[in-house]
Amino acid sequence: MLFGFDEEFQTIFLFIFTLLIFFVVPSTYLNIKGGKLEKIYSKSLLKDGRFWVVCIVYFVIFGFRYNYLQDWSQYVRYYEYIQSGGENNGWREPGFYIFVKMLTILGFNYYAMFVIECFMWIFSICYLFKDNRKYLVWVLPFVFVTSTNLALVISRQFFAMSFLLLAYRDYWDGKNLRALIFACIAPMLHFSAVIWVPVFYFLKKIEFVKPVWMVAAFLVITVSSSVFFDILASSAESITVLFNLFFDSAVYDVSTLDSLQSETTGANLRQMLTLSITRGIYIYSYYYFRKRGFLSNPIMNNIALIGSLAIIVDLLLGYNMIFSRFATYIRIFYDIGWGIFSYMAFVRIKAASTTSKILIFLAMFYMFGSFFLGLGGRKAEVSDVNPFLIYEIK
Repeated sequence: MLFGFDEEFQTIFLFIFTLLIFFVVPSTYLNIKGGKLEKIYSKSLLKDGRFWVVCIVYFVIFGFRYNYLQDWSQYVRYYEYIQSGGENNGWREPGFYIFVKMLTILGFNYYAMFVIECFMWIFSICYLFKDNRKYLVWVLPFVFVTSTNLALVISRQFFAMSFLLLAYRDYWDGKNLRALIFACIAPMLHFSAVIWVPVFYFLKKIEFVKPVWMVAAFLVITVSSSVFFDILASSAESITVLFNLFFDSAVYDVSTLDSLQSETTGANLRQMLTLSITRGIYIYSYYYFRKRGFLSNPIMNNIALIGSLAIIVDLLLGYNMIFSRFATYIRIFYDIGWGIFSYMAFVRIKAASTTSKILIFLAMFYMFGSFFLGLGGRKAEVSDVNPFLIYEIK
């Protein structure tokens, strides 16, 4: 244990410490004015000390985690298998095999794999805002509280997502060749990314969706989901069972998938009303800030708009654990969008009305509250899953 803390307190402390770093360090951008800030923006992100502080804190705390949540041991076994001279034999995508093989040749142990994945995840989020780094004061905390545990469980998918986000930003900057390279790397790390390469290409071209169409789609799908919830839940479980039949149980453990599917379905049932209100506030916030001209930056507008579209995708795919993982690629824009709106509401104070600030605060209270409640209610419900951050450096 670190400093003699018990496992639960240690986990809570490290999560809260990281969250504070993610808020405090980017907030220093807010005190820099005019030309000095533009000078910082003109330099590479890798030359920005603030980026390195948040990145190092994240990859040290979470990259060196030991046996944390699901899939950790699976990736360690794969790494050690390749390290011992084993062949990939189609077990993992070729890009991930090459990545692991290179690390083993260089003499690193499996922690190097997790550290690099963590680094790339934070780098990709910061890279999206390389010329608007002030927004990170809220973007990083929102991404942290909404996606960290998932990012650590399905770390290979988030590794692939990191390259997709890099490709997305480079495409906006007109760096088409580098964007293409990053886009090709993503499905080589996790094949599920392949369907999002063309989708992100076309989403970048969407400038606006009429409110009437967005609201109508949201209401119809939300109400339909509520009415037909039992059917959707049953169908989701059936799809998960079929998925188990078609994939090697050595890679996809049947009992684990069933357990995760039950958690996914149950969470939707318990939180449907709250989630619907929160999502509705997001859609309202997008059109409110766009109408007032605060989303004039085309990249900011596109990220926030994709976040709105992610709500629809999540409503359609979120009931099945397998399909929900595909939706993760676009759902991250929803989390980032909340960071953008929070910056406009609480930093650019004149950008939002009192009503908008209250609504955004309520949504923030729900998401951050869920995060803190989750930290305080951790227990090992499954014997082979460790819910606490512990360390065993080798």
